Amino acid sequence: MPDIAFTDVAPVVPVRDLDAALERYRRLGFTARAHDGPQAYGFVEGRFVEPSDTPYGLREFTYVDADGTAHRVGSPAGS
Repeated sequence: MPDIAFTDVAPVVPVRDLDAALERYRRLGFTARAHDGPQAYGFVEGRFVEPSDTPYGLREFTYVDADGTAHRVGSPAGS
């Protein structure tokens, strides 16, 4: 199988209250909007994070939202 490199990701994260979740992400500095259609889901975009370098060679951050979901994102340190 060939190597696959992700340059962007789009995680799907369940929330209990979509409007409250989108507002929470806006307060964190992200652009957030609800899907304009019959299904209830939203989109969050942004580059605002406060990552730190780890001893195991990653630059990462973790955020636990009000629904209890841990968002842990990392990339190779120095990239």
